[in-house]
Amino acid sequence: MADDIAHNPFLNWYAGLVKIGGISSHKKENLLLSDIGGRRFSIGVHDGKPLLACLKGDVEALKGIRWSRALINIGAGGRDWIALKSKDVRRDRSEIAQGIPAPRSPWGVKGTTKQPLTLWIPVTSGRLSVWTTDEVEMPEKLCLGLMGRKKGAPHLRGAPFMEISLITKGTT
Repeated sequence: MADDIAHNPFLNWYAGLVKIGGISSHKKENLLLSDIGGRRFSIGVHDGKPLLACLKGDVEALKGIRWSRALINIGAGGRDWIALKSKDVRRDRSEIAQGIPAPRSPWGVKGTTKQPLTLWIPVTSGRLSVWTTDEVEMPEKLCLGLMGRKKGAPHLRGAPFMEISLITKGTT
């Protein structure tokens, strides 16, 4: 079990964020990043869809979770957020058939009980409001991609590595 946990990219990512103060709170299935953790992400647009770009060290951790949907939440707790939701963070059964170890949550829990997770990423207030106006049609997907830097401004490096169904909530 310890070996499985040591090679879990999401758990290693989480531990790294804890070490640098990147986690604001973790209660039940809600994992809230602090401003420090949120700085690992950048907001943009790719092919008319919202883009959440991350640092190179975050890609494997985010790819390691089966995200079921993304949420743009404006004004929750006086902040704007992008939330990535997973109905069950344990590994997929098809991975077991390929010889990948038995299903576990990133927290090392075995069993058949689903392990939901919502990763809340803080966003500078106002950055998401364009997606919640009547003037712009809300896209159905959020793209996740690798962030690059060019003269200090973040940009997408290559094509997005994932698209997630997108909804909005809590516009205030």
